[in-house]
Amino acid sequence: MRRERIYQSLVWGAVFLYAFNEFVLQPYFPSLLAGKLSDFAWLFFAPVVVYALFKTFFPTRIFRHADIYIWGAIGGGFILVKVSPSINQLVNAYLWGITLHIVLDPTDIVAIVALGLSFWLFRFSKENFLVSRRFAFALGGLTLLLTLADVAAPDYGIACLRVTDQGIVASSAYASYISQDGGESWHRYEDTSPCINPRLPQEPKVIMDENLSVRFAPGQPIEISTKPGEWRVEYPLRPASGAQRMYYARFHPGNPHVHQGPLDAVIDPKSGNVIFAMGHEGILIRKANGVWVWRAVGPYFRVQNPGLKLHEMLWGEMVLSLSAALLSLIGLGNCARYKSRWARIASYGIILYAWFLFIVTMYFFPPALQNKYGIKLIELLVWATAGTSMMAALFVFPKSPCVTGKSLIYIVIFSILFFAPYVLWFEGMLQNYNVATILSFMLLGLSVVWRHQSVSPPKISKGAER
Repeated sequence: MRRERIYQSLVWGAVFLYAFNEFVLQPYFPSLLAGKLSDFAWLFFAPVVVYALFKTFFPTRIFRHADIYIWGAIGGGFILVKVSPSINQLVNAYLWGITLHIVLDPTDIVAIVALGLSFWLFRFSKENFLVSRRFAFALGGLTLLLTLADVAAPDYGIACLRVTDQGIVASSAYASYISQDGGESWHRYEDTSPCINPRLPQEPKVIMDENLSVRFAPGQPIEISTKPGEWRVEYPLRPASGAQRMYYARFHPGNPHVHQGPLDAVIDPKSGNVIFAMGHEGILIRKANGVWVWRAVGPYFRVQNPGLKLHEMLWGEMVLSLSAALLSLIGLGNCARYKSRWARIASYGIILYAWFLFIVTMYFFPPALQNKYGIKLIELLVWATAGTSMMAALFVFPKSPCVTGKSLIYIVIFSILFFAPYVLWFEGMLQNYNVATILSFMLLGLSVVWRHQSVSPPKISKGAER
């Protein structure tokens, strides 16, 4: 039984590695390793899930060599989807009627090593591999959810434009829209070729007609030329702030992938307007008279920072700023005195646990950077951190002579100082969220040092401590 338990532990470890890679490593620490890690983990545990479900519903005597067929089918299907363009396109287009995006990448088949390792280890525990219905359903449901979350087609917003006889067609991964008035208004359009895998420009791209030429690149100023060889910057494109980008990722439908536009552009032959695909910010139009305007297309529109709701984007940081203030004040007052040794140990344990939750939440799961899929889980973590901080404060403050009536004022000051850099990030004055986090901790540290100069723990005799 020991082998079977070790093997099941490895399976669960692969599941959690897969989830950690999808929701932490790939979004925040993208790399070649993160791109391959999901394939290795999925191929390790997916056959076990299928076998567990199979064994739950069917007697073993029906299929004596079910494991060989299951591992072989999963391995063969994985190779075909990763290597064959036609099979990959077929699966992405028709599997369950869900919009999927399984990447065509022959180098991913190196992950078959994990499938072989899984099968080899499974063979050692096959005879005594006990499967309960609870284990099968829990593992099966979790695997299905993680797999669908991984293969959902990324939505770059309005990323593809083309001129048709009916008008200008703008497409995202999930829908297409048409305009017959030079991009001023857009209506839903039934299209058989959605923009699932757009070719995002890496170098400046030039489009032209008989009147002008337009040169653009993602995140770069848009240049116009009316004479050969003479270019002028006509629209100094301002990049979306970090708060704007996270707003699109959290509140826009589908599986948003936010990239700075322009992602594509066309010139409307009827109106002479130049229309730019700006991803999740909708459409940017240069009218024939030289006026620039933004237009919404379906759920995609440009949101200005004043239009963002502070409490929606930074509610987690608001709660954690109070936790930071409480924990900092507790950190000052190692002047909590308990006669019981176990009471002192318990107080230090609660404080350390509260600091652990706080640091893990702020550095590894920052609330403002969570998308729509991760925010519900992070809500639990934020409130757990706040609750633990309150418990630590209630445990320490009554026994702390350092905590006085003025302590409430210091809590308010510490909270404001910790929260202020995130407001700067929200307003676009700081582009990098991590810089805001560093500034928050620096301001909090300086405040604690300043406060520490005016607070000294009272000297208590040894007899009083007892």
